[in-house]
Amino acid sequence: MAKEKEKPDIRDDITVKFISRRVSDLIKYGDFSARQLSEKIGRSKNYITNIIGGWSSPSITDLLLICKCFEISPKDFFDIEFSIKKALFAKKNEPAAKKSPNKPSQREAFDGCFQ
Repeated sequence: MAKEKEKPDIRDDITVKFISRRVSDLIKYGDFSARQLSEKIGRSKNYITNIIGGWSSPSITDLLLICKCFEISPKDFFDIEFSIKKALFAKKNEPAAKKSPNKPSQREAFDGCFQ
């Protein structure tokens, strides 16, 4: 009988840790709770909790949606020199722009990332 290989623990991956920390910082310093973010991207709260905990990674589409929700670029998300705290604090202090009450579909939000 062949011995099964153990799956590596995804939480040990440096990229997963980085993404986990960045999403956690976005929620900590941003305008959305984990629940609100999950609703905005059309996922469950457990999905976001698993990302923050390092148990899973977001898909590329979901990562782009997360960046869109917090109005940062994917480049900034992965830039280790980019301070999420400073960027989101600056956005909070800008004059409030009129926001649409309707939540965009995932496709609309995804398309908006490339405009």
